[in-house]
Amino acid sequence: MFPTRASSKRGGVGELPGELTDYIFDFIHNDIDSLKTCALVLRAWTPYSQNRLYRTFTCNANIPGKTIEEALVWASSDGARVSQHVTTLVVRSSTTAWLPLPTFRIVDLESLMIHMPNVRRVTIRNLTIHSTNAPPSSIHAAPYIRPLDRLSILSCKTNDCTFHPIGHLLCLFPTIDQLHFVNTICSWDASQESAPWFTFLLSNLRVNELDIHQEDGRADNTGHIALCHILQRAEPPWSLRTLGLSLPRIPQTLPLSGLLNKCTESLVDLWIDVVPTMILPVVANEPISAPVQWRTQFLKDCTQLEILRLNILMISDVSEYYVEVAVALQAVACNDILDANVELVLSAPPQLRSITITFSHFGDLDEETVNAIGQLPAWRRLDDALLRLRHLENVVCIISQDGDLDEETQINLLLLHDLPETPNPSPQLIAPSVSSDDEYARILATGLPSASSAGLVQIIRIS
Repeated sequence: MFPTRASSKRGGVGELPGELTDYIFDFIHNDIDSLKTCALVLRAWTPYSQNRLYRTFTCNANIPGKTIEEALVWASSDGARVSQHVTTLVVRSSTTAWLPLPTFRIVDLESLMIHMPNVRRVTIRNLTIHSTNAPPSSIHAAPYIRPLDRLSILSCKTNDCTFHPIGHLLCLFPTIDQLHFVNTICSWDASQESAPWFTFLLSNLRVNELDIHQEDGRADNTGHIALCHILQRAEPPWSLRTLGLSLPRIPQTLPLSGLLNKCTESLVDLWIDVVPTMILPVVANEPISAPVQWRTQFLKDCTQLEILRLNILMISDVSEYYVEVAVALQAVACNDILDANVELVLSAPPQLRSITITFSHFGDLDEETVNAIGQLPAWRRLDDALLRLRHLENVVCIISQDGDLDEETQINLLLLHDLPETPNPSPQLIAPSVSSDDEYARILATGLPSASSAGLVQIIRIS
């Protein structure tokens, strides 16, 4: 069951109960506050540190005693006092990808939020979101309605395979500073626009930072388009500061210009993945968009934009993961991806201050592969494009191998406006050099000689 607080020793520093030590590891979360909390608890068992311990509260549908239903019972009885201090709520499951996901009922979240009045960050991960499709009019003034600092919906699906449950969930939190919608399976069609929640969200939902990531582009997995429609049609328009787009339907069927034209005066930070997957399209037998399709005047019209984040897939040793593909064939795909990112850099406004490029690959890079990457003709175009940005201060290159940037790490990187401090896993700083032992230090020194010589290029390897 969920723990209750233990008492400190009278007249001195209290001892940390052994049972609570076990729970520290369960309640710790990937944020600075909970790390500081654990340090406080280990230093001294005081009422203050006890309260700080429960700033992050995690429910797991697979662990008896930690389900959201049991959390609700605990929060309404023994945990009533502690639950007042919770600021981050995580509801998740540890179910493997090929098994049915446990059900998460929005009505349970509504009830739990009543007992946790200070929650401002909610993460829902790896669950089937179930909704009764409550009309917005019945929840508009409910006690669980509140603004959120962050709402993250990660690797979920909906019970009816539509966007309706997500729409219901968003109605609970009409003001969200950061909204992350990542690899969540649901569908969208025009008939859903007649739902009361859709009309409600068009005029009431306000988001300052939006991150949409969807790797699967099948027809039954288009729920992210609903968020794009709401962004485009919201009245009054959102004042988006940050926008992250990693979608299979841009720029062809979901033009980039249509997503940018509503936030040209407010957007400060933009993240775009030309290919929203860790696997080269040539491996997955998918077509690559023509690089010129990524050129857009609306990006240059973003007068406040300071940070541009890009993702470039590299040639990989994928033989042990999928099928063996000739390095030469992969090189063509890599060059097209690199060229598409060049178009985005060329479209960037002149005041751009920072560019972050994540280089992703699977497996090891042998010497043949390193040479093939370094000789891609698109490097010269990228090097020239970077030097055209007169106010550019740095080009941060993040090296990701074997998909080690999971959703939470990607979100943390998205939120960082300067050099990443220490997102998990810890980074290693490397200087570009043609004589370096690190293959990417050699690749970038060769591919971006002018930008490297100007001191713009900084390499961070996530290990």
